[in-house]
Amino acid sequence: MSFHQRAQATATSMIARYGQAAVLRKVTAGTGYNPTETTADHDCQIVVQAYRNFEIDGTRIQSGDKRVLVSHMAQTPTTQDQIVIAGESHAIVSVKPLSPGGVVIMWEVQARL
Repeated sequence: MSFHQRAQATATSMIARYGQAAVLRKVTAGTGYNPTETTADHDCQIVVQAYRNFEIDGTRIQSGDKRVLVSHMAQTPTTQDQIVIAGESHAIVSVKPLSPGGVVIMWEVQARL
């Protein structure tokens, strides 16, 4: 097992142990004259953090936004998706992978109600 695989396993284990369950809702828009959205829910483990006051600028990061650490999973979060935390659906504003050496260990997601 490589260093990056061990780091991924450690991050996944810590988020599962100290985090909480959530749902990554993949939203796919249809095409054509009558586009319909389809959704698919994927279980995930997350850690929710509040942004610090000095990070909130009112435009890019707004009051009430949450920093969400999402453990590695088969699905990659995107800004078209939603994350459901404690029954509340949040829009995903930005997604940043933590991927040293090209191996995704976890994602940092900015979530907004």
